[in-house]
Amino acid sequence: MTIPVTVIGGRDDELEPRPTDPATPAPARGPALPPTAVSQHAAMPAPDSHAHPTAALAVSRLGAEATTQTEQEPEAHTEPPPLPGNTPIAVTAIGGAFNAARTATIKAIAHRFPNATPALRARVRALLVGHGPAAGGANTWLTYGVAGQTAVNATIKAQIALLDASAKRDAPTLLARLYSILEEVGGALEGGLFRRSARAVWSQHEPEMRHIETRLGAHANALLQTLDALDELDGRYAAAHDELEAFFLAGTYTFDTLPPAGDDAQWLHARLTALTASQQLAQQNRLMLVQQRNELRELVTLLQDGVLVKLPAVAAQLAMLPDKPNETERYLARDALGELAQLFERTRKWHSS
Repeated sequence: MTIPVTVIGGRDDELEPRPTDPATPAPARGPALPPTAVSQHAAMPAPDSHAHPTAALAVSRLGAEATTQTEQEPEAHTEPPPLPGNTPIAVTAIGGAFNAARTATIKAIAHRFPNATPALRARVRALLVGHGPAAGGANTWLTYGVAGQTAVNATIKAQIALLDASAKRDAPTLLARLYSILEEVGGALEGGLFRRSARAVWSQHEPEMRHIETRLGAHANALLQTLDALDELDGRYAAAHDELEAFFLAGTYTFDTLPPAGDDAQWLHARLTALTASQQLAQQNRLMLVQQRNELRELVTLLQDGVLVKLPAVAAQLAMLPDKPNETERYLARDALGELAQLFERTRKWHSS
């Protein structure tokens, strides 16, 4: 009996049969798998040992073809086009709408509203950050911009109260009475057979004129304070108008991002309409305020230059006038009275009855 010699480092008899053994068939060799298909091939279930050798070959070929196709055709990746400003806008779903407005950039706002000033764009940006679509439901939209509307209404009420002050109402009445007295004195200075002397007319009305002069002097000081208050109201109108404009632009930008048929778009559209009406109301009352302020300045000028400066000069000339003045005395009295009369003629609306 001959024992075969085992060589260290040689082929394992159990793994690979010797070619001299006629009972052991030669192993079948399939196509080599690419390195990338090793893991995929290992993950496939092992074929049945009793299956035909071509079945195992088919499984290996399918795995190799699938791996090759995966390497040749990478997955396509598409990116959305950038929005204005070259800055992607983060989109967050809130209440069924996309909250794209809250992350809008200054450049995007400038692209949407090219006529807006840089300060207004910054205010719009701040409002967009704090007011997103459906941030608090429909009730939030019902209060959108109400603070600006409230400021407009409060300013209008303050304007009405200032123009209804006693100084504003009494001054024109006192001026009309003063003008009537001066006309009577001027007629007496013209002389005539059946006219009273200018001295007598002045003596009759002098106490009343002194009283009118005192009251108009006090009204002049009150009207100066009224003018200062009107200047403040003009600034309040401007601030309220700017606030409403910022809310309107921010709401318009947000409205563009909302679904047209949604509830948010409906309520926001109603608020934008109301803000527009308040803007128009503020602009109209501001124009009226400018006109009323100019008229009050005219009235104050009449009181300061006429009553506080020229009226004392007229009173001094009439007080020294004799019962039968000569032509020189009559001329001096008429000259002093004429300067005051010219001032009244330029501001007739304040003393016309």
